Amino acid sequence: MTGTRITTKCRSIAGDDPFRHATPSVRTRGDDPEIPVHFNGSKYRSFHCHVREKANQTLRRIDRMVNCLFLQYMDTINRIPFICDRIFTDRSGTRRLVIAIDRQDHPSTVSVLEDNFLSLGVKLAILSLNACTLVLEVFTPLVAYFCQGTCLLPFPAMPGSKLTSQDLSPSIEIHEAHIVNVQSDQEVHVLYLPGKQEPFMDNEDPFTDKVAKHHSMFRITATNKDNFRVPGKPAQLNGTGTYCDPTAAQYGRSPGLKDATTYHSQHPDSKTVYYTSLGYYYRVRHLSKLETTSARDDTTREVVLQQEAHTRTMNNTVHRLIEETGGREVLFDMTSTDFEAAITNIVERVRSALLELAGEFYGLQEHQPQGIGYASLEDRYRVVMDRCMGEGHTEFLRALDDRVPRAYRCDEGSQIRFEQTGARLSRSRQGW
Repeated sequence: MTGTRITTKCRSIAGDDPFRHATPSVRTRGDDPEIPVHFNGSKYRSFHCHVREKANQTLRRIDRMVNCLFLQYMDTINRIPFICDRIFTDRSGTRRLVIAIDRQDHPSTVSVLEDNFLSLGVKLAILSLNACTLVLEVFTPLVAYFCQGTCLLPFPAMPGSKLTSQDLSPSIEIHEAHIVNVQSDQEVHVLYLPGKQEPFMDNEDPFTDKVAKHHSMFRITATNKDNFRVPGKPAQLNGTGTYCDPTAAQYGRSPGLKDATTYHSQHPDSKTVYYTSLGYYYRVRHLSKLETTSARDDTTREVVLQQEAHTRTMNNTVHRLIEETGGREVLFDMTSTDFEAAITNIVERVRSALLELAGEFYGLQEHQPQGIGYASLEDRYRVVMDRCMGEGHTEFLRALDDRVPRAYRCDEGSQIRFEQTGARLSRSRQGW
């Protein structure tokens, strides 16, 4: 194969362009049987510009899928009924108080998204509240799969050439950024009432839970490198890349892609205190809890087993439906109308699968046989989790292994520290 660089400049494309500094690598394949999609010379002044626009479209579609699936994931695992909300305004600004009843109901009866009394903004805020690190734990394999290799694109070809998605590679880095001093446009506070007690509204501040000042997001940065590269120091990351922020609603903002430079200019005191590799929170924090209870957050193994089972089920369902549509390349190259229809189908099918699983876990918890000879709740949960291992989740883990073989972390003022995470996730018996 021969390599060529296309560096011709083109007119700027409206909106944030995370790939404006990425140079695609073009390699020709004379015997490639695939039919190329021709470059639109009337719209773009250069093929490089066409590459960038396709990359941006694909990134937006990945972000769209993560945002939609995140809301369904959080809604189907929720067991707490939220009953109303109220806005408070004082010298410190505007705050929204959400009233919830502190009890565990069947997941199918307490859907936040299907609630008829809460506004859309409140629904998004409830589901997003302090869930930013959970996004990193749950959606890392999925993000790695959709960004497998270094190419985001289902690429067309130049006239006279036959190229595939692997031939055009604006390389990207994906890692997990952890930021402090993030400001809220409207803070969200949740008051949990015991049992079935009705809320008593007064002028006091009966707040018991509120959004954290620390925030974590996926950060995507385009590079000119065609291979794996570790980012620089945390302080150098404040003005680079694009944030994928599914939980922005907890701060009163719309979820979606955020340019890092703009983000930090809107939060002057914010800064990246440390960053981790894609998969760090999934590998080092989440999977390690499958063996031990975390003393830091009192997370029980039962909760972690449920989370892993839900993650596997979601990934299996998404992968199967993507394959039924013809694969990632077909999905990313669809028209906007067809893409939204495909996303709607995927989201509905994922929701159905997750609700069925959540109902099974609820039944195991509510009807625990007691006495000698009966398996513990943890053991029964583990059986369900093992059953949820499937082809889709395995493929997603393989994509994560290929992108980041070893998890690492870099704190402000320190060196990068690689973690010993054992065998490749996709090769272990249960996938972790």
